[in-house]
Amino acid sequence: MRVVRANDYGGRFRRLKVFADGALVCELKPNQEAEVRLAAGVHVLHAEMDWARSPGLSITVGAVDPEGRAPTVEVSLPFKAILASVTRPRTAVRIRLMGR
Repeated sequence: MRVVRANDYGGRFRRLKVFADGALVCELKPNQEAEVRLAAGVHVLHAEMDWARSPGLSITVGAVDPEGRAPTVEVSLPFKAILASVTRPRTAVRIRLMGR
């Protein structure tokens, strides 16, 4: 599975931490990506930066799209989410499955 961080401006000089089932799997700066290996099956991912985090994203590892590619997950902390990190910190960080 690929995890990519968008070219976001919130937390520009900080890393977003990505977790799978509660365990840290990677840390990403803006415009970085990581290849993450997880056992086949269903996993819950979330991303955090300081006290702000994303909601959980359930993903099935081992599933491929019609073109044979593994899933890609995008995480980001857009500039407008800086206020959200104070008003709604549990959902300020974005996480989404790309291409589906």
